[in-house]
Amino acid sequence: MDVKDQHETVIGKVTPITVRTLDEPSVIEALTRWRNARRKHFFTQFEATPERTRRWLETVVLTDPTRLILIVHSLRQPIGHLGFKIRPERLVELDNMLRGEKPDHLELMFRANATMVQWLFANFDLQGAYMYTLNTNTRALELHYGIGFKLKESSPVKKIEEDGEARYVTLPHDKESPDGLYFYKLELRRCDFILHQG
Repeated sequence: MDVKDQHETVIGKVTPITVRTLDEPSVIEALTRWRNARRKHFFTQFEATPERTRRWLETVVLTDPTRLILIVHSLRQPIGHLGFKIRPERLVELDNMLRGEKPDHLELMFRANATMVQWLFANFDLQGAYMYTLNTNTRALELHYGIGFKLKESSPVKKIEEDGEARYVTLPHDKESPDGLYFYKLELRRCDFILHQG
């Protein structure tokens, strides 16, 4: 699927991860490298390896018919990925958005995400979309606000580290996060979706 800018010029494309991806070591390596470079933005944090990445794709992503991850390509190379999971009640959860390389076009990730959302609304009977991110992930927040998402919920979280891995646990809403960290839930109603703003 082509990704276009506001002038309808093709600036990249998105392609789905499929079973064939499991036999593409360069893609597995890129996914692993990108995750390790951006691990602080993930809700679970660990040292990814190609074997672990491949196993996750094979046993989690590719076994779920409601889920899809897309590789984002510039005109020269793969630069990141994004994805979604169809949920009940005519909703879709956006997840796994990550930019791993510097794109040729500064708006490529923004446009790729907007293109995916437009495709979802055009092909599925959805009322809206939502996504979760940490309050410290300012790039993800700005990108999603740019296509019409609005902050719906804010939940304080605490970071727990065990056996070299880290995860976040949600605290009661009347508490403050000792780390200044919050889970943000952003929602987008179908009627609020913006494609050509940037």
